[in-house]
Formats: sequence, structure tokens, C-alpha cells
Amino acid sequence: MQSLILYSLLALVGLVAPTAAQSQELDDLGLPPLPEVTPDSPRDNLIYADRLPLPEQQSIAAAATLVQETIPASYTGTGFKEIIVYQLPDGYDSEGPPHPLILAYHGYGGSAGSSSNMSTVDEEANARNWIYLSVTGLDDQLFGSPISQVNTEAAIRWMTEQFNVDEDRIYMSGFSVGGGISASFAARHRDPNGIMIAGIGLVSSTFDWAQEYNLGPPELKTWMENPFNFGGSPSTNVFNYQAVSG
Repeated sequence: MQSLILYSLLALVGLVAPTAAQSQELDDLGLPPLPEVTPDSPRDNLIYADRLPLPEQQSIAAAATLVQETIPASYTGTGFKEIIVYQLPDGYDSEGPPHPLILAYHGYGGSAGSSSNMSTVDEEANARNWIYLSVTGLDDQLFGSPISQVNTEAAIRWMTEQFNVDEDRIYMSGFSVGGGISASFAARHRDPNGIMIAGIGLVSSTFDWAQEYNLGPPELKTWMENPFNFGGSPSTNVFNYQAVSG
């Protein structure tokens, strides 16, 4: 059952495609089938499959402008740059009350530009006069490892230095792997003198990286054993996995 659920989550983020037999097994769980994804699928509900970008899909223009920025390696402190996408709301005021900030964390294989294509977090932020931020976390195939979290922290710090951010109202949303990373990041940033996350909203999240490794296909194991992730399997580097599991 656990491997089936994991496989279905991987299918949602595009790592694998479910077979007909597995689709039948999913039906046997009593869950309603996902609607077919079409170019005009609705964006006003919480069905994750409808939020996957399609080549023929026309983008719904955000009311505010998304800006891509590269934070230099000299600032991140890891020796690697961080690519982010941010959006200031139409009602942004640099001198008035500070604005809440929402960080949208992409799923596996995504990037800073993915979250605005997969969701309406940026539009919702603009409607509420919030600042929107999406990070890469150093690379699209990291699972919230320490170096990835340092780059994410640098991105938040850069935003607070550049813009009028309410540092008591910094939130995170995450998709799939990004949901697990968001939970891990929030749990590991509890210093009141530093960056703290006021709340998280997660979609199809993964919280136990050791279980993910054990249930995943061979290619997933290869990615997780990369030195920038966990540097080996859970049997050899179990602390590395548990140290950043949500």
C-alpha cells in the first residue's frame, strides 16, 4: 500500500507514469478518479493534477509582475548562487506597514519558476497585498539538505533586506517534495532572532526521506545518494536523512 501511494505521488510530479493495473488498484482504494487534465482545466480547486502546466495551456496573466533574480554565491555563503522568482503586489508600499511574504516551494524537478505555473499562489498573494517568493533551493533535485536550506534562508534574508517585508508573517507553501522541504525548513528555523516561519500550507507532501528512499525506484535512490542530498543510503547515513525529514 505504501509503495503504491508513493508511486502515485511520483506520477503526479512527472517522475513515473502509472500503468493501467496500478490505476485500477488506485480505484480500489475508494478514491475518486482524477479528472482528465485538459488545456482548460479549472484553476479554482485543489486538484493538484489540474495545476500541472501543459504545453498548449495558455497562462493566466498575474496582476503583478514576476521578476527573476540571481542571488550571487558570495551572498548565499554556500559557494553557489540561488535563482529566485519574486513578485511585489500591485499595492506594494515601501514606507507603509510591512507586507506578509509567502514562499512557494516547487516539487521535485521544478525550479523557482515552477510554482507560479503550477498554482495560483502568486495571484492569491497579489490579491491579498502579500509579497510572493519562490526559490530553487540550489538545485531542482535536492531534498532539503542543509546546503539547500542555507540557500533558501539566504533568499528570504535577501528579500527582507531589499523590500518592506513583515518578518513576523513569513509563510511557506510546498508541493510534493517541496512540501516536505517546507515542513523541515520551518521546524529547523525556530530562533526568534533569525528567520522564523509563521505557518505552512502543503500539498501532497513527503515527510520521511528514509521511507522515500526505501520505497522508491532505483533512479530515485541514485539521486538521494548524491553528496548534495544524503551522501549514501539510509543504512549508511541514516542521520543525514532524519536530520531533514519533516
